[in-house]
Amino acid sequence: TWTDILKQIGWPIETLVIDFETYFDVDYSLSKMSTVEYIADEKFEFTGLGFEILNHPKANGPVFIPGPDVPWAVKRLQKLLGKAFHNCTVVAKNCKFDILILLEKFGIHPPFIIDIEDLSRFYDARMSHKLKDLAPMFNLEAKGDTKQFKGQHWEDVDHQAMKEYNLGDIRNETALLQILLPIISNPEIEIPLARHTLGMYLDPHFRLDYDLATKLIQEMGRELSKSIMQTGHTAEEISGTLNFTELLINALPK
Repeated sequence: TWTDILKQIGWPIETLVIDFETYFDVDYSLSKMSTVEYIADEKFEFTGLGFEILNHPKANGPVFIPGPDVPWAVKRLQKLLGKAFHNCTVVAKNCKFDILILLEKFGIHPPFIIDIEDLSRFYDARMSHKLKDLAPMFNLEAKGDTKQFKGQHWEDVDHQAMKEYNLGDIRNETALLQILLPIISNPEIEIPLARHTLGMYLDPHFRLDYDLATKLIQEMGRELSKSIMQTGHTAEEISGTLNFTELLINALPK
């Protein structure tokens, strides 16, 4: 089971599935800007929070929190699961959004994180990983339409519609965790590796040396030119797929 996998890799079986809802409009949206820009923008506003706690004495099914109460709810979760949510495994669909919100808005950087998208990519890397496509594939409830909330602040939103939409996502994400985590073939390696990769996004510690990169590009270009000259052909002759295939066939022993 999915709980057995968490035990196997030494992660907490107490689990928090979390999903933030936020304001967006025609110009201010993740389709028009990066996640980092979106979260840092002055327009950022919570319109809701859904979560479900699993394998815990306080587990009581999916819960929805209204937008204005999100900071209060996060503090309550910290009291229950640790200041950095370090006493549980945190699960989200697209952690680059939800976990970055935890980090940037609340200073919470959980040590144990699983992204549903990492699990679905293991299932089939080439398929769509959108929740609206995963839900019917695994016989889950249909995902609601987020477009109904475009341009609506918490005061404008149909609160019941937002609650139903959010809790539907939470139920589906919990189900996907339970379905997909057990199929990971080498969880002791793959789950921590996925967490490490996410960590490089959430808290990057490397710098780019643009001068050195430019120098390397130039040196590689010169070496490539030398190698091409030795073939007796031009770069244009070799660059085409069909031309290269023909040249390679002619160069090989008959």
